[in-house]
Amino acid sequence: MGRKIDRRTVVIEGREMVAVRPADFERLDASRRQVGARSARFAR
Repeated sequence: MGRKIDRRTVVIEGREMVAVRPADFERLDASRRQVGARSARFAR
């Protein structure tokens, strides 16, 4: 398992959002793609 993702909550134009570092975002995006691929294989 990778290291914990450091995140910060920020408010922009009245909307609460989560800010992460670019490297952490890339890790999250890669994980999302892996889960999507597994789901597609499982659905077949």
